[in-house]
Amino acid sequence: MRAGEVGTIRIVALANGQVQAHARMRDEVGMPHRLKVARATETDVRRALEEQANLIRNGRAAQSLNAYSTIAEAAAVFLDDKRRSETVEVSTIETYEFSVNNVIIPECGNLLLTDLTVLRCNRILQHIRDTKSLSAARKARSMFSQICATGIEHGVLTFNPVRDARSLPLPPKKESALNAGQLETVRERMRSWRANGYQHGPRPNARLLENAMWIMVGTSARIGEVLALRRCDVDVTANPPTVLIAGTITQTCTEGLRRKPSAYGQETALDPCASSRYRLQRSAIMEAAGEHEPSPPCRGLGIKAVTRCSSMTRSRGWPRKHQRPPSPC
Repeated sequence: MRAGEVGTIRIVALANGQVQAHARMRDEVGMPHRLKVARATETDVRRALEEQANLIRNGRAAQSLNAYSTIAEAAAVFLDDKRRSETVEVSTIETYEFSVNNVIIPECGNLLLTDLTVLRCNRILQHIRDTKSLSAARKARSMFSQICATGIEHGVLTFNPVRDARSLPLPPKKESALNAGQLETVRERMRSWRANGYQHGPRPNARLLENAMWIMVGTSARIGEVLALRRCDVDVTANPPTVLIAGTITQTCTEGLRRKPSAYGQETALDPCASSRYRLQRSAIMEAAGEHEPSPPCRGLGIKAVTRCSSMTRSRGWPRKHQRPPSPC
């Protein structure tokens, strides 16, 4: 017997009416194993014996793919492999799971993996594009390609049909920029937001929101990057002052809200308005904490609480290729 192969299966009828199966096999490194299982019928006992062999082949309690595996089963194996590899971010895995559970399985989860041809792949992707969106179809195409790669790894497929499928167009690129008057309008709405105090929820902090907005405008950073700033990332003694964008705030169902460091950092000069807003925010935090001396250099800015109302400040600030509007500070 070769590695992973099951030998001759012997079927024995027991006195209690059940059917028992015996077999030998070798695992993935060639070690011999005995298989033994009993079920009510011969069909059930052969299926249970094959499941027991799959556990030995894989070395863990995972599903193995065969010629009769569906796309839904292949997607489950793919997601399990990604979780155990520990090479993919949790947020990326949650994106994979959403695409599989809400797009791929409802669309073609019962289709056999071996029946996914280039023509069927084109039709499925076109139907997703027509009924959902171009973005959903592009994500589904990427997921199909990775699921088929898992099928090739398990020896079910010999080639990846998604690679020969038609390419999907890129979504139209949208650019937007705010002028000085629009920024003034945003600032006034921040200051008047829930000013009457009748709404439920946490007490609004308009000054914190406004400071974060002007730092975004002065650095062209995203809202998550501004919220992830630490004191050691800002150098107010330089001329001009600089800020190092080296992380962002992410939120997942598993880990909750956390700061995610960036693989590389980008140093940006602060304009006078953003620099003054940083000083105001730092002074407010130190005053609230009762501090009079500078705290350790890598302590956070303390503006993470703005994530509760970050839906108001989802813009990326002023695009880098446009000239920034004059700051009204």
